[in-house]
Amino acid sequence: MVLADGTVTLGVGRLKAVLLLGFCLLVTAVFGTGVIAGSTAAGVGVAVFGAFAVLCALRLFRSRVHLRFGPDGLAIRSNFRTRRWAWNDVENFRAFEIQHQYNSTKHVGFDLRHLTPERQSFWQTANRGVSGVDVTLPDGYGLDHLALAYVLALARDRWATEHGPSPSALADLELQRAAALLRHDRLPLVTAALAIGCVVVYVMQTSRYGAFPESLELEGFGAVSDDTLEDGEWWTLFTAALLHANPIHFALNLVGLGLFGFLLEREIGWPRLAVLAVFSAAVSSACSVLMHPGGVTVGVSGVIFALVGWALVRDKHRTRALGAIAWPSIVVGLVYTFFTPGTSIGGHLGGLIAGVVLARLLDPRDLLRRPHPSTPVEACGAPTGLDSGEPRWRR
Repeated sequence: MVLADGTVTLGVGRLKAVLLLGFCLLVTAVFGTGVIAGSTAAGVGVAVFGAFAVLCALRLFRSRVHLRFGPDGLAIRSNFRTRRWAWNDVENFRAFEIQHQYNSTKHVGFDLRHLTPERQSFWQTANRGVSGVDVTLPDGYGLDHLALAYVLALARDRWATEHGPSPSALADLELQRAAALLRHDRLPLVTAALAIGCVVVYVMQTSRYGAFPESLELEGFGAVSDDTLEDGEWWTLFTAALLHANPIHFALNLVGLGLFGFLLEREIGWPRLAVLAVFSAAVSSACSVLMHPGGVTVGVSGVIFALVGWALVRDKHRTRALGAIAWPSIVVGLVYTFFTPGTSIGGHLGGLIAGVVLARLLDPRDLLRRPHPSTPVEACGAPTGLDSGEPRWRR
């Protein structure tokens, strides 16, 4: 709907809402068969997906859910609240795609001109770390995500009275300039040594016990448990990180170790990464024993979570590959941790906490030194044409 003053109102995308509602109803029905059989887990599934189905139905059949933009600004109406912004408060409408394991989702988002990191809450920082934008639209409103972003960018150019770089844009440029000065020429010595150690130990382990060893066999080979610690074998807190339960466990951990170890070590150097590896191995093993009494813990995943934790602190605004990979990975990693049977929740969370703590203690230099809002654009290395008024909406 378009009004005389140019105000446009877009309803939710009907096809997407219908498909999502159908999916939720189908899953609810599947879990319902388990409820009839007396399954408690199925009851939880019915409650969760039933609630999602209700929300989808409300979104589909309540006409008040919409996106509206016009001379006065932008407004998003959901089932529960309405959010409004003036055009001078928003910028950088962009279309982006988030890759999942088996598919991808397409979104439209934008930045808030005043929301520099000093003013962001933890959750705002985490949201920007994952999505790359300050605000994500909840729906495509029947348009292709590229078209919707383009239309909103044109609307801002038409009705906004303040153009050119905002304080937050200037701060992002300063971040990029500071990130370009970081050393990236260090060799990943500790990462390579730890990876080689895992390979050597895994070859020895499989040659003795096969590809799928029993828990008692791993415990006798260096895995950590409450029994080994009670027997005074404290070194298993460290050796457990070199062992792995099966080929898939070994392959996934080796990839994660190589990726995050390489990216982080070339920035912080081998001495600090060595401290991180030793400390996080012990902490993750100890936390696993505390949270899983009677279990046997193996794997370098606690160290990997520590690497990710340090990366989140060091590059929390994704100015380079380190943060760009770490933020989505921590979301996937935590979902995997809590929903995959046999995963050491204590080990993963202990490693993550160890990485965050050591990053605060051993890497206190803050790369997020933001320029004052009055800083000239040229001082931040702004590219030519930044304030030309051209829409910058595609990521």
